[in-house]
Amino acid sequence: MNSAERLYKGKQAGQLLGRIKALPESIDIPPITDWAERDRYVPPGTAPFPGMHSRETAPHFVEILERLHPDDPCTWVVVMKSVQSTATYHAECAMGAWIRYKIGGIGYYTATQELAKIRSSANIDTMIDASGMAHLVKPHS
Repeated sequence: MNSAERLYKGKQAGQLLGRIKALPESIDIPPITDWAERDRYVPPGTAPFPGMHSRETAPHFVEILERLHPDDPCTWVVVMKSVQSTATYHAECAMGAWIRYKIGGIGYYTATQELAKIRSSANIDTMIDASGMAHLVKPHS
């Protein structure tokens, strides 16, 4: 390694250590259902139950959402469901909380690229905008 490479590497290490030291010691992330009831708004015409999220709409999904919290010891969550079960809506609630609290990356898989484009523009983008989180999302490019 030549001196220019060592100098570059040293500067990078210093910057990284500064960022690590600037990280908070802890962060209080509320339960996902609490975030959803406070911030998840569904515009009229986009779902059968428009308005603010209510856990009473689908009480069977409350525990599933809570298992998606980063402090939960669960490492895998698998949902066996039927169609029209509100699972997609609740996955969007989890995405919203993860975006809001910068918890980590999100992978959303569906059958085809065309379905992914429709889901992204019709549901996920709408959720981000209606929940006041557009400033938190940046394009990959």
